[in-house]
Amino acid sequence: MSLLPALVFGLVAVWGNQVTVTRQAPLERFSPDGKVVDICEALPGEKFTFVSFYEKDLILMDDSGTHYRIAQAATDYALAPDDADTRGGPVMPEDVAKITLEANVNLDALVEDRPELLTLMQPQDDVWTWLQVHFSNGGWTIRWSNDRSRLSHYLARHTYAADGHPVIFLARELSDGAPISAEAQLSGLVFELLNAMHEYEFEDVAARGSRGELTRTQFVLANARIEFAVCHETQDFYRQVWRPHVLRNHLSDRGGNWHLSVGDNFAKWIAYHRTVARDGYPDDVYEPEYDAIVAKRHAPK
Repeated sequence: MSLLPALVFGLVAVWGNQVTVTRQAPLERFSPDGKVVDICEALPGEKFTFVSFYEKDLILMDDSGTHYRIAQAATDYALAPDDADTRGGPVMPEDVAKITLEANVNLDALVEDRPELLTLMQPQDDVWTWLQVHFSNGGWTIRWSNDRSRLSHYLARHTYAADGHPVIFLARELSDGAPISAEAQLSGLVFELLNAMHEYEFEDVAARGSRGELTRTQFVLANARIEFAVCHETQDFYRQVWRPHVLRNHLSDRGGNWHLSVGDNFAKWIAYHRTVARDGYPDDVYEPEYDAIVAKRHAPK
């Protein structure tokens, strides 16, 4: 049987029955009875044994005998331009009072403003329903805004308006004017919807910082830990909602948008951003917030 389709993927190199991953790619892990039980990420250099092609998908096996599949949709899989771009915590405290109640409220308004999202979902399907539920936020509605000036180099971030309602700022193009793909917009929206649901945790960290209980470094890392958890919640969305939706509707899938590379080690994740990616995160988000809180604490009464 020809291995040409595997080479077309551009994700692996094949020598005999050995398959070496050449580009970061999502893998579906199978249980012994053939059911997909997890989605993980293969990194360049990892090696597997070729098993077969099944319905144009490449089936692999690792040294423990576990079977994996690289689906054909993975040909469109790639890291986001900046894996941190869909992160970003609350906007500076002094900006909160400036956010008006004019921010858009519902999902209908969002897709009217960004019709490209309708290439990924339709009203009442599983992704749409998930978004509706999370926008409603148990009655504490989450709003959204196109205000690119509040995003810096991030693609999405959130804050809380003066009335306490969460507001998500969502970019539709990069700072150089290049368009952002519909899936990247969706992933940023999902991440920030999940982020906004941790309001009480962010508030607790802010309160501890205001009372002087946290150093600048502790404040930054405490907030980053919340977003580290949200990265894993976003992975859950990918596995439980987005990936099944992609397969059912024959969509392409750029898994790098969904933080699949974030593992379980918080220290390594922080070190990656500070020493490898050098993208500013989390310091450029939370150090200014801490400084503003300290300045307010020491301001003349």
